[in-house]
Amino acid sequence: MHGMCGRYTISSPLVAIRALFNINSETSNISNIEPRYNVAPTNFVPVVRASNKGNELISSYWGLNKSWPHSNNKTGKLINARSETLNRKAVFREDFKYRRCLIPADGYYEWATENGRKKQPWLIHPQHENLFALAGIWQTYTDINGKIFTSFAIVTTEASPSIAHIHRRMPVIVSSKNYATWLSAPTTETFSILKPYTKPILAHRISNRVNNVRNDDENLLSPVFRKTPAQLSLL
Repeated sequence: MHGMCGRYTISSPLVAIRALFNINSETSNISNIEPRYNVAPTNFVPVVRASNKGNELISSYWGLNKSWPHSNNKTGKLINARSETLNRKAVFREDFKYRRCLIPADGYYEWATENGRKKQPWLIHPQHENLFALAGIWQTYTDINGKIFTSFAIVTTEASPSIAHIHRRMPVIVSSKNYATWLSAPTTETFSILKPYTKPILAHRISNRVNNVRNDDENLLSPVFRKTPAQLSLL
């Protein structure tokens, strides 16, 4: 069900996002954002990209509209892009070269199979960063009504050892010192960014309520605790 980064949370206030990503009022089409605790593909959410006026904050659709090879021009929504093949796969090469973005987040969700049972959701986030950035690539589209909008995919890499027991992949987390490099530098300067996160990471189990995209409230962040065999025997 969840073979990739398919959910995250962004509940930090707009003022914090603008400060971290050096956004001014002239480079943002967003005047207000509501906390989102269960962002899912096809949602419109804030992303940061470079412009000739500086970093700009825009609302973007999660899921690139890409043609599948050998599929009679059928298209699909690609929500993730593997870092290992960004520079090799034609489907991502131009986006990686010219259209990179940062996705503000304060946590992401992953699912782990535990004891052969149904998948258990976890909330994962850097220990010392309340607000951080995921690496992304973006494209611009024009809909049937002539309206222009952007969409994005989150770049993934191998999981850090501390969370590999939850899932073997994780989104690329970009440190603040590398924001400008990821957004604007030549691709040859970005490869060192496309690595597992090396700083401490926190993770805890959460409620299965997150499985339903209609659930989007602060309670999703609360930890739940797995019952031990001794506890189960008493039920």
